Amino acid sequence: MYPRTEYEMNEEQLAQILDASKPVPVMMIGNYAPSSPQANANAAWAKLGTEMGFDSDTVRPISGRGQRFFTAVPSETAQQRQERLEQEAAAKLAAKMSVLATQFVDDLPFDVLIEWANILGVEHDEKQWLDDEWPEKDSEQRAKVAEAMEKVGKKAQAERDRRNKR
Repeated sequence: MYPRTEYEMNEEQLAQILDASKPVPVMMIGNYAPSSPQANANAAWAKLGTEMGFDSDTVRPISGRGQRFFTAVPSETAQQRQERLEQEAAAKLAAKMSVLATQFVDDLPFDVLIEWANILGVEHDEKQWLDDEWPEKDSEQRAKVAEAMEKVGKKAQAERDRRNKR
């Protein structure tokens, strides 16, 4: 579901909401009962929600801002919902890939880390693998390898997504 969004209705829209909420005198003829003020107000909010693009069942006033200001959850079409769910899933996958790549690289033995750096094209000075400063450079190099692995994973995911949309 989308996060709450602030909305502002104009004076005409406010007047329609207020008018719909007023009680009206009725005369019952037969067994027909007219709409209640609550039902009329709900219908007016539903109409306004359709016009402004929000779910009328989620409307809440904003305290201290006046009658024209409120928050609501934006409405979405089935296609918009599908797109949003795909974007959320992709973001979740990217975050998971980042964690997994970091964990994977952190657990690599030194010699395997060197091989992965070479495979992924991570720039490094061949001497740094052998010199006495390596322990100080270790975490920096591991971070570079993890970042390169994330990029490869994102490219692979984008390619899978592209193929799936065909």
